[in-house]
Amino acid sequence: GLGKLKADSMYGTLARMQLAKAQVDAGKPQDALATLRAIQAGDSGLTDVINVRIGRLLVDTGKAADAVTLLGSATSPGALEVVGDAQAKLGKPQEAQATYKRALTTLEVGSPERTIVELKLADVGGAP
Repeated sequence: GLGKLKADSMYGTLARMQLAKAQVDAGKPQDALATLRAIQAGDSGLTDVINVRIGRLLVDTGKAADAVTLLGSATSPGALEVVGDAQAKLGKPQEAQATYKRALTTLEVGSPERTIVELKLADVGGAP
């Protein structure tokens, strides 16, 4: 089982990320949050991915302010998108617009990710 895989090993990290996805798919977001928070990734890139996933779950479970706190200083497009989503949920469309626009500066024109962020920007009253 998972217990034999060290929490800070690459395999342990990937297994726990997969478990968290399965927990979300099974309708258990709180379990997924606990699983993700228990990961001790030694790789900063993986830590960023894990934090974005935690942020998405926080937004989805009504804890948008916690997502902003977690990802507020992040600069990756995925993190900026989640912060924008959180700001939109918190009723702060101006802040969400600014955050989505920052995300757009880092995304390639024509990419599917950019299209999604452009739609979200339009949703909060902004123009790409």
